[in-house]
Amino acid sequence: MTRLKNTRETKKGLNKPLNNLKQLDMKWIYCLVPVLLLSTKIHAQTQRDKLVAEVNQYTARIQKDIQTLENYPPLPAGTSDKNHLVILERALGDSIQSMREKIILIAQRIKPPLAIPERAREYYVKGVSAMEDPDTKIYNDVIGDLDVANVIAPWWSDVYKQSGKAYEIIKVYDTAIRYFQLYLLSRPSANDARNVQDEIYIIEAKMQAKQ
Repeated sequence: MTRLKNTRETKKGLNKPLNNLKQLDMKWIYCLVPVLLLSTKIHAQTQRDKLVAEVNQYTARIQKDIQTLENYPPLPAGTSDKNHLVILERALGDSIQSMREKIILIAQRIKPPLAIPERAREYYVKGVSAMEDPDTKIYNDVIGDLDVANVIAPWWSDVYKQSGKAYEIIKVYDTAIRYFQLYLLSRPSANDARNVQDEIYIIEAKMQAKQ
């Protein structure tokens, strides 16, 4: 009996350091958790800042290219000041399309998502409201407003869709298709993605019929 008691006491003595070690480990864990969480948050913020910087860089390049091109070809007679963006965009062609695609793909990785600048929203609302007005006959200002909104916030999917509609109305089909494609790239799972893709097929059929 005495021997059994001694054995139990020996085991207790051996378990005591282990219990102390476990308690110490748990204390370290409790101390490290906030540090790890903060480190993760800082890393995520750093990654977001890098992605935002990339978007800003490509956006600045688009704005610079358009501004540079503005100084060269003279505008056709009767062209409104706003509508010269239409001419400039067609001149830039694949270059501006490629940069917009890059911006969209980068912006999709940014969490929380990029905010829409108020100035871009202002031009967008003006353009869309004018396009939906049945009294609107000339779409120069509509196109101009939407293009300005897009130049300011080229990651904004809604602008691409509305711009596609506006360009289709004025029968600039190649640019309409470009904008619809950018909308689908920015929102591949949108509820209206199927309808937008079908609209691209319809526009392509119109273009083939004119050839």
